[in-house]
Amino acid sequence: MSRPEPPSVAPAEIPDHELIQAVLQGHPERFDDLMRKHRPVIALLVLRQLRQREDAEDVVQKVFLKAFQHLADFRGESRFSTWLYTIALNLVRNHVRARLIRRTESMDAPGKTEDSPRPQWPDKSPGPDAIVRGRFELDRVKKSLEGLADPYREIFTQHYFLFRTVKEIAASTGRPLGTVKVYLHRARKMVLHGLEATGGGPRVTF
Repeated sequence: MSRPEPPSVAPAEIPDHELIQAVLQGHPERFDDLMRKHRPVIALLVLRQLRQREDAEDVVQKVFLKAFQHLADFRGESRFSTWLYTIALNLVRNHVRARLIRRTESMDAPGKTEDSPRPQWPDKSPGPDAIVRGRFELDRVKKSLEGLADPYREIFTQHYFLFRTVKEIAASTGRPLGTVKVYLHRARKMVLHGLEATGGGPRVTF
C-alpha cells in the first residue's frame, strides 16, 4: 500500500491534527511545519523563564525533539500547543534544577566537611500562577505581532523567537545593521503598544 500524499496547502493553514497524522503516516518532514507554527510561542515561553538566550535555545531544541519522539503518544485530548507547553515547562524545570545543582556544587570549596553549611538556592521553577500568566502573555504578544508590517514582524520574530543577534538578522535579510536596529526598536514599541491596547498594560518586557 502506497503512503498517502502529504497536504499540499500552506502549512500555516493546515490544522495541527492533519500535520500530526501526516507525520505518523510516514511523512516526518511535515513535523517541520508543526515546528515552524509553534516554535515562536514556545521559544518566548522558554526564554521568559530562563532569561538566557543560549540556554533557552538549547531547551527549545529539546522540546521539539522530545515532541517528535513521542508524537504517537499525543492523544488529542488537549490542544497540541498545550501539550507542547507541558513538555517545555517540564524541560525548563529540569534545566533550572540542573543549573542550581551545578551552582551549588561549584560553591563547595575544598576542605569543607559534611557538617559545613552548604549554600541554599531557591527553586526558581515556574509555579502554576507563572505558567498561566506566561501563556496569557504569549497569546497577547502573538496577537500584537499580527498587526505589524512584514519587515517589523520578521525582525522582531528573528530576534526574540529565533534568538538571533542584530548582526545575524542584518546578514540574513540583507539590510544594513543600523536599519535592523531601528526596525527592531520600532517593532518593540509597536508590540508593547499593542499589548497596552489589549487591556491591563504590558507585563511583558523586551
